[in-house]
Amino acid sequence: MALRHAVGMGLHRHYVGQSHHIDQRRRRIFWTLYMLDRSIARTLGRPVGISDRDIDVKLPANIDIDIEDDEEIGAALRRDPGATPMSAAIHILRLSQIESKIYCTIYRVDQPPADQAGRKVLQLRRLLDEWKDDIAAMVPNTSEDEDTPNYYIKRSYHILQYHRAILLLLLPQLPQLSPASQDFQLCMSSAGAVGQLYKKLHDSQSHLSYSLIALHATFVAGLTLIYCFLADTSVYNLKLSSDIRACSTILYVISERWSSAREIRDAFERIIANTIEKSVVDLPLSPLHNDSMGQAHGTEALNASLPDDQVSDTTKVFWSELATIGHSQKDMHQLPADSLDTSMSISQTENIWNSLEPWFGEYEDLWLSNCTNTDLDFF
Repeated sequence: MALRHAVGMGLHRHYVGQSHHIDQRRRRIFWTLYMLDRSIARTLGRPVGISDRDIDVKLPANIDIDIEDDEEIGAALRRDPGATPMSAAIHILRLSQIESKIYCTIYRVDQPPADQAGRKVLQLRRLLDEWKDDIAAMVPNTSEDEDTPNYYIKRSYHILQYHRAILLLLLPQLPQLSPASQDFQLCMSSAGAVGQLYKKLHDSQSHLSYSLIALHATFVAGLTLIYCFLADTSVYNLKLSSDIRACSTILYVISERWSSAREIRDAFERIIANTIEKSVVDLPLSPLHNDSMGQAHGTEALNASLPDDQVSDTTKVFWSELATIGHSQKDMHQLPADSLDTSMSISQTENIWNSLEPWFGEYEDLWLSNCTNTDLDFF
């Protein structure tokens, strides 16, 4: 709704003849709404509010936001300010533009995923890598352990956003990838990084808040790790265990502050219990809750795997448990009968992202109403 008002006011268009102060304010308002629109659209599986082709207003200038005098703003525009707190925000906005290209290219519904892969994915991957390489120049080198309300200016936060974007790009291809392929390994690595970096921010930042976006990103990252394990049990090691545990920790943190997230947290724990914990044999204690596991059981335990027939059965359990999300709330929220039951028949070759969309989409009003009562942070 806010974006519609902005478009109605013409904030998405470039106009000449305005004062520097008004021009910069219009840019900041529009691009903030653009970023929120893209974040919500990706998470809820909704169309974006405005096409990138209809936008010609430039990103905000890299100047101090406290400057309001036109002459001072004009002087600031003519010099190189270097890295500023505003430059970090601009860098995130650039990532939102790249993610919008990914979403509108890879997730388009008028073409099958197979027709959207290949060269397009490589081009988008190159854009993401270039964005990551620019983090050092755009984000001030602040202490990662410093507790500050502006945690978004930390480089670790930007690295987190990069890995989330990698998942956005590669998840539709994951079921078709060989476990030995680089993209499969990258997808698993980025999923682990999402959990670990969220946990790192939580450990060092008392001002960190969570929202539907953080919940969705953590949950998808955790499911991706579990799926990768079921696709190839040989990937199981201490790092994978730690990465899944990090996702579980963040889901617990979010659910303690946001009661509506408990169903997601409980479903994630059930999936772990019925897939990984049942699949890794010869372990008297769960590897997800025992940091000394590696020392106690050695590499033989870490490399434990299941026979092929049991792997397929366990993979079916993954989808069955995923389908239980929201079942206990179906009567309470009058969830349509066909919104989740179709997940029961989803094979392991289906798109993980699409399997999550119905639940988050049906609960859109519930999530957004809860967001209005919390510290809304869509990162």
